[in-house]
Amino acid sequence: MSVGQNYLGSELFERAKNASLNDFIQQMLSAQPKSRGKRLTRYAVCPSTECRANDNPHSERLMVADDRYFRCFRCGASGSIIDAAMLIWAIATPKVAAHVLLGESALPLRRVTEMDPQAIAADKAKEHALHLALPRILAAAQDCASDRGCLRYLCEERGIPLQVVREAQKRQLLGCLPSKRSEASAVLRKAVGDDTLIAAGFWDPQKYADPWIARRPLVFFFPNLTAAEFRLARAPKGDEKKSLQRGSTDYPWFWSGSDRSRALVVEGFIDLLSVVAMDYPGHVLGSPGCNNWRPEWFDRLPAIGVTQIDIGFDNDVEATDNPGHKWADILSEHLRELGLTYQYAMPKRGDMNELLRTRIAANQRKVA
Repeated sequence: MSVGQNYLGSELFERAKNASLNDFIQQMLSAQPKSRGKRLTRYAVCPSTECRANDNPHSERLMVADDRYFRCFRCGASGSIIDAAMLIWAIATPKVAAHVLLGESALPLRRVTEMDPQAIAADKAKEHALHLALPRILAAAQDCASDRGCLRYLCEERGIPLQVVREAQKRQLLGCLPSKRSEASAVLRKAVGDDTLIAAGFWDPQKYADPWIARRPLVFFFPNLTAAEFRLARAPKGDEKKSLQRGSTDYPWFWSGSDRSRALVVEGFIDLLSVVAMDYPGHVLGSPGCNNWRPEWFDRLPAIGVTQIDIGFDNDVEATDNPGHKWADILSEHLRELGLTYQYAMPKRGDMNELLRTRIAANQRKVA
């Protein structure tokens, strides 16, 4: 999670983020790097108080990239020095954290020294309810596997062949709920139960008539049902979020291929299906975002015979700070440390699904 996100455009936040994140972590957490590379520095601590309570002096849970961005591969905390300050100092707003970092405000007297036991109990109860809910959602989605709205979006709008969709459903990676909200709500309430939906955080009946996941009928299940992403079966409207994720992504979406020596890592499940549709021969790993991969995903690959990694993150050429390229560079350094061969396999622009649709259109023109 990122506590405070996207401060770009604010002079205050930009000044605060110019400070060294490594120096801040070392000073505030009395931490020394466990390892240091050209762009990556790793620590055995985390800015999150709750995560620090489970210290392992031999782990390298925290990765700092370019001295500006951090990610904890245990709890998922991530962001800039402002996010780290909010976690360490228990500051609720990014603006206050930025002023404290710049010495323009005093540090609040209240600092978190231990996690609230009631909050810990509530988190555990929510996690338990989620583990109960996801298998029931999967079963319900299998009963709705041929929902016309979901299949139209995947096959017609996204260009995913029906046989690939069916194989993803067979592998229990993809689920379809009714694309009509009222019908999806009825299916979910019957299959999962109101109490479990509420406990898992899928529904607040005091505010909404239906569970929020009823509005996002496409479900992308992570291995072992540790998490799921719920996605719209249409283009988002306005500032509407196209997808929301719940659970712990201990492992990425994974599609086993015939060439056991190669693996391609892409952003998101739609891109995973797209490269399968384009007949990529090796394994495919789908990361929920270019910066959400974990080092241990790749640490495990040599044990199953993988020797080469193809990096297929998005290529947002119009973006000032092309995040796909930036995180591909960061990943490549980790792969070098592992002794794995790698190559960039990003499209010339856009993502893998755009590349698939471009190829479909080109083939159609040839036929015409």
